[in-house]
Amino acid sequence: MNVSHGCQSCALVRMHCAKWQAGEVSVLERVELLSAREWDVFRMLSTGSSNRDVSRALCITERTVKAHIASIVAKLEVAGRFQAGLVSYVYHVQNCPNGQ
Repeated sequence: MNVSHGCQSCALVRMHCAKWQAGEVSVLERVELLSAREWDVFRMLSTGSSNRDVSRALCITERTVKAHIASIVAKLEVAGRFQAGLVSYVYHVQNCPNGQ
């Protein structure tokens, strides 16, 4: 990755890349790399929402939901939707005591 313009997001990505290469990043830390819309989908995965439920709640197509889930799975480096949902659940239990 060759990013040299110095923005804060790129610095965060570079830091995480270095940690990943050293094997020091947990899946819960990778959540920080999700975009705002991926975060919306990720949050709904913790409740077991179907693609249809997510698409209706966020006013996007099911195809777009699937694309966001594929991106989430790749960024979190998990095996699939189910594992992403488990990560989402654990993340929200640990970091959102009020269920937000």
